[in-house]
Amino acid sequence: MAGQRRVGWYHGWNVVGACVLVQMCAIGLTVNCFSLFLPSWMHEFNVPASSLALAITLFSIGTIATQYLIGICSTRYPARLVVGTGLAILAGTLILVSQARAGWHITAIYIFVMPFALGLTGAVPLQSLVSRWFLQRSGIAIGLTALGLALGGVVFPPIIVELLPQVGWRWIWAGMGLFVLLVTMPVAMLIMRNRPQPDDPAMYARPAEGQPLLHATVSLREILSRRNFWISIYAFLSMICIAMTVAIDISPILGSYGASTAMIGLFVSVCSMAQLASKLGSGWLADRAGTRLPMIVIATLSGAGALLLSVPQANSASLIGVAIITGAVGGAWTMAAHSQVVEFGPANFGRAFGVVCTISPLTTLAPPIIAKFEETTGSFAPALAFLGVNSLVAAVVVALFYRKPVRLAAPTAEVSPA
Repeated sequence: MAGQRRVGWYHGWNVVGACVLVQMCAIGLTVNCFSLFLPSWMHEFNVPASSLALAITLFSIGTIATQYLIGICSTRYPARLVVGTGLAILAGTLILVSQARAGWHITAIYIFVMPFALGLTGAVPLQSLVSRWFLQRSGIAIGLTALGLALGGVVFPPIIVELLPQVGWRWIWAGMGLFVLLVTMPVAMLIMRNRPQPDDPAMYARPAEGQPLLHATVSLREILSRRNFWISIYAFLSMICIAMTVAIDISPILGSYGASTAMIGLFVSVCSMAQLASKLGSGWLADRAGTRLPMIVIATLSGAGALLLSVPQANSASLIGVAIITGAVGGAWTMAAHSQVVEFGPANFGRAFGVVCTISPLTTLAPPIIAKFEETTGSFAPALAFLGVNSLVAAVVVALFYRKPVRLAAPTAEVSPA
């Protein structure tokens, strides 16, 4: 089979498209557009923005308790069951938010329900599914799937801005809930299958020549004992701390340098486009050069971006350059997923990536710490320089210590096709 030509359109690309749709609908309203609803909630419920924003922080903490469990479910149960359950919970959650009568109702929903709704429709189960369809070209497939995390922030904000004054926030949330239930869920359930059929003529779902599959029963202890796992975790967290800082603190950072609102908006737009390109570019490079080189490149560029951002500047041309370099951090999520599927195989990906996603909320501490540092010292520069140097150190660690993954025996049966 390894030498035969691929025949026709591969259904795995349809699965990738369905995963992008699911992620867009999951985080587009609930996370990417959360701040757009704050003025309406503050006015209607008479609560400060800080109280409502706390919902996102507590939601992030809640995901720590759910991600590893969701990773295990993604390994043991069919994707239709896991993702379908998540979409049903998500639809109900969106409608439930539309019926909120007090600010604490929204906070409670984000604490107790949203971690399950977004976890079951998020990166862990979807990337786990994609990893079973793409043993070859997994990098570009994972990169495309990761676009769903960013496209929600591109597609939904202008729609929300247009609809909010016309129909109000309640109808938007209820309408999105119905859209998930009546459109997204049927489309996803129709397209998603747990893996290709055994006689599928495509080569993507077969291991590359000389690369047998990893054993299907890698325990949590074995995952945590792998040097490559902790190296990739260190590189990933280093880069995501930069990404979170740029996402949350960029306005006060550039504002302290004298940049205008227009310049700040231009920086955010260019950086977002660079992040989208980085997700795909890192996946493309990983398919051709393996995991190590893309991690080195992304960590190096991210570190350079943070160091450049620590230098006061308010020139449009220079800010565009910094935004492009800093945007390389967008490939961090692609490489976090790709490194786990290469290291542990698709049979164990959900469990391993679940651990990654359990640790990742710690990066949400970076923006408030850096903001507090500026309030104390009067400058963002030292903290940004620290993040930049740390990312460069991560690149060196990957270059020196990351090793070719250990290959074990062929896997036993995983989960029944669905």
